[in-house]
Amino acid sequence: MSDIHSRPRQRIPKSQKTPEWYEANGRYYRGACQPAIDEAEALRMYRLANGEFDEMEYTHVTNPINTNRSELMGYPAKMRNHDIISPNVNLLMGEKAKRRFHPIVYAKNYNKDQSQGEFLKQLLIKNLQQQFINNAVAMGAPLDEETITDTFDTITRKVKSIPDVLSKNGQDALDFIIDYNDLFREHRKGFYDWICNAMSYYYNDVIRDRTHFEIISPINISYLCNPHHDFIEDGEAVKVTHKLSANEIYDRFQHDDDFKKNKELQEFLDKFEDGTYGGDSHRLTYSFTDAYYAQYELYRTVFNNLPESDYSKGIQVDHIVWRSSTKVGKVEISDIFGNKEIIYVDETFKDPTGQYNVEWEWVDEICEIYCIADKYYINGRPIPIQRGEYNRPNKAKLLYNGRNMFSRHTRPTSIVKKG
Repeated sequence: MSDIHSRPRQRIPKSQKTPEWYEANGRYYRGACQPAIDEAEALRMYRLANGEFDEMEYTHVTNPINTNRSELMGYPAKMRNHDIISPNVNLLMGEKAKRRFHPIVYAKNYNKDQSQGEFLKQLLIKNLQQQFINNAVAMGAPLDEETITDTFDTITRKVKSIPDVLSKNGQDALDFIIDYNDLFREHRKGFYDWICNAMSYYYNDVIRDRTHFEIISPINISYLCNPHHDFIEDGEAVKVTHKLSANEIYDRFQHDDDFKKNKELQEFLDKFEDGTYGGDSHRLTYSFTDAYYAQYELYRTVFNNLPESDYSKGIQVDHIVWRSSTKVGKVEISDIFGNKEIIYVDETFKDPTGQYNVEWEWVDEICEIYCIADKYYINGRPIPIQRGEYNRPNKAKLLYNGRNMFSRHTRPTSIVKKG
C-alpha cells in the first residue's frame, strides 16, 4: 500500500516543489502503481519457454483423488516432459536475430524542395549571364574570352545532387545511437518478453549527455494509466524496481548532488558492500564451499529487520516517474520591424512595465525520484529534457513506454501460454 493515502497536489508553483514534495510523490506513487503482470504467472511462462514445467501444476491428472499414498500417486498417468515450446521459442528468436530492420531517417519538415528551387534559380541566372557574355564576345565586344555554359540537363543534375544535409545528420546520429545502446540486442530481449508474456516495455532517457535505452522486464514494472490511453508513456505514473549491488548504485548516482550530500546512504552502501552492516560482529568469511550459506546467513542476521528477499539478490532501487504540471505563459511581442512573434515564458517572468499581456496555462511536466533500500529518496527533480514542448500541442511523455494492458477487457495470450 502507499505510504501516503492522498495524492500530492501537482498544480503548485515551482517554489513549493521542495525535496519534501518530491519524496511525498515518490511515497504515494510507489504504492499506487499497479503491477503490469502477476509475478508468479510471468515466471511460470519464462520457465515454460525454457523447457521447464512444474509437476505440481498437473496434480489433477497425476493425483486426481488427492491422496498422500505414494503407491497411488501418479495414477492413472505419470507426467513426461516432451518439450515442444522451447524449440519454437528458439526458432522465433533466431528469425528475429536474422531479420534486422535498419531505420532510415526522413526529414519530414525539411524544406529541401525550396532549397533546390533557390539553387536552380541561381544556376539559371548564372547560365543567362554566361550566355550574355558569349553573345557579346561573338559580336566583337571588348570582353574576356567566352565562357562555357551549362546545358539544362547539366543544371538539372546539379540541382538533384544537392545533399539532404538534415537527413544525413539525422541518419548519422541514429546510427550512433543504435550502436551505442546496442538496440538490436535490446529489441531481441523485448521480443522474448513478448513471446513469453505478450507484453514488452522499455526505458529511454538521456544520462550525462548520453542516450540510454533499456528493455524492462514486465515483472519489474508497475504503472497507472487510464483505459483510453494505448501506451503507458501517456499515463500518470510508472514505477520500476531493480535489484542492484552497491557498486552499481555508486556507478549510477556518484555524479549526482543528492547522492553526494546523503552521507547516511553512502555509509549504508559501504557497510552493505563489506558485510559489516550492523557492526563488525556480523562480518562473515566466505569460502568456496559455503559461500551460498554464508551469504544467506549474512542477509538473515544483518538485515533481520527487513524481509530476507529484499537483499537476497541486491539492494532494491525504485525509479518513480510521474506526470506533474507547471505554469507557462504565452506572450506576444513585436520586433523592430513590427512583426508579431509568440514566445513562451515560465512563472518567473516579470513585466514591471505592464506592456505585455501574458496568457497563463498549465502544461504537463514529467518528474522523477529514486528510492533506495525502501528508505532513501534522492534525485527528485523535473526531467531536464521534456519530450513535450510548451509551444507544441503534443503532451510530455513518461520515460517508460509499452502497451497499456489495463485498457482492454481481456489480456492477450502469449505464444508460450498457447503452447
